Amino acid sequence: MEDLRVKRILEQVRQDCAGIFGKNLVGVYVHGSIAFGCFCWENSDIDFLVVTREAPGPEEKEALIRALLELDVQCPQKGLEMSLVLERYCRDFIYPTPFELHFSNAHKAKLFVIEKMSDAASEEENGKAKTSAAAEEMHGEIDAAEGAGNCGKGRSGNSGPGKICEEALREYCRSMNGTDKDLAAHFTVLRAVGFALCGREISDVFGEVPREAYLDSIWSDIAGAADEIAENPVYVILNLCRVLAFLEDGLVCSKAQGGAWALGRLPEDFAGRGLIEEAVECYRTGKRFAADREAWAERAAAVEQAEPTGSAELAESAASVELAEGTALADSAASTERAVGAGSADEAGRQVQPCEQRAFAEEMLAAIRRSGGNGGPLI
Repeated sequence: MEDLRVKRILEQVRQDCAGIFGKNLVGVYVHGSIAFGCFCWENSDIDFLVVTREAPGPEEKEALIRALLELDVQCPQKGLEMSLVLERYCRDFIYPTPFELHFSNAHKAKLFVIEKMSDAASEEENGKAKTSAAAEEMHGEIDAAEGAGNCGKGRSGNSGPGKICEEALREYCRSMNGTDKDLAAHFTVLRAVGFALCGREISDVFGEVPREAYLDSIWSDIAGAADEIAENPVYVILNLCRVLAFLEDGLVCSKAQGGAWALGRLPEDFAGRGLIEEAVECYRTGKRFAADREAWAERAAAVEQAEPTGSAELAESAASVELAEGTALADSAASTERAVGAGSADEAGRQVQPCEQRAFAEEMLAAIRRSGGNGGPLI
């Protein structure tokens, strides 16, 4: 971990947790891209788990969320991702795993949405008119934050839309608990490559995660890949690769490592290699995703000429590629606008159509379903 900004952030997390939880704190544990050694400030979040002996009280939860919100302005665009888990569920694993509190960009939006609504309600109670224009502006700010994947931060990525209200904070800390399938994957990564910021050793705190639980956890993360790939191509492409790497070779790897594995294992003539190469490069450098569509145009022709196989996955893939051929945009300006909306156009306007990305996702999902680690052909 060479990025001094990340070191400072993690040191502040350690100090905050030690100060808030005291003797109730078992430890703070880092997983994700930092633990794998492939953290990229532009594309990665800062992932960690807080483990306590007993359930924290409301005041402790609120203090932790305040501390993370204060620290958030120093964080990368994708922010912090934290789950607080009780020691007993780490040692004696159950699935899905209970958690006491969670914080991330996606959920942070709830704080600011509640604040906006509370402010509007207060104005109305005071007899101030709430115009439709103001309401549209409020929803526009929320939608923009969620669409940028950086909820609660301004466009610069380093400031929130306002101070959190006490009511919002109390409600967030009261309701933000439950069970989370993702924790099976987080625990597995911790046991493989994670490290402790403070507290007891990982091997003393985290018990073994059954293979079935880990598989279900990572499958849950990619099950909707065909629908989600156009919106977040780099994440989805590399996630598909690392799931296949686990099924074939038993590897617990990062997204970047999964992409590198796929390039080493998938056939040289696989039409999706260009997408994987581009995704790996984008993840490493933070540049915008943009790949040439020629390989998938050739794939479309091959699928159209193929005999029916009776496979539902291949039938869906053929339909999606056929759609790609029949839905060319009327002009390049409209084409570029759509591509930018999907986050997948380069400066020249060259793009990968969302339906082509979908075909890639469906083919990878089919390979994952077939995979049993038997050394057979992947694609």
